[in-house]
Amino acid sequence: MTPSERDHYNRIQRVLTKFIAECTVEDSTQIPKNPPWKFLYSDIRAVILSGEASSRGLNCIRTILSKTFSRSGKDALQDSIDPLYVGALGAAKCARAQVENPSMFETHTDVPEDIPETP
Repeated sequence: MTPSERDHYNRIQRVLTKFIAECTVEDSTQIPKNPPWKFLYSDIRAVILSGEASSRGLNCIRTILSKTFSRSGKDALQDSIDPLYVGALGAAKCARAQVENPSMFETHTDVPEDIPETP
């Protein structure tokens, strides 16, 4: 790894580590009721990459994620889905969830029901 690549590698790891530290908590009692939002660290199951990268680039990202998520003890990078189909797969899973549990996707608006229809 060249010095320039090492600098990029270290920067990515610092930014990701800072993001996780600022946005996650260990215990649900630490989640604030108002923004800024925080999430449980244990809720992070994977990092999904979309796009193209060389094998070397993916290995570098995998190493960064492994170090960043080392306390979870799992491979945080999910790269087994062809990037061409990532969006379609996500849409299909969302559609299935909506069919199986429609109430989860109900929208609530403040629009009164007596608004006249436009001609």
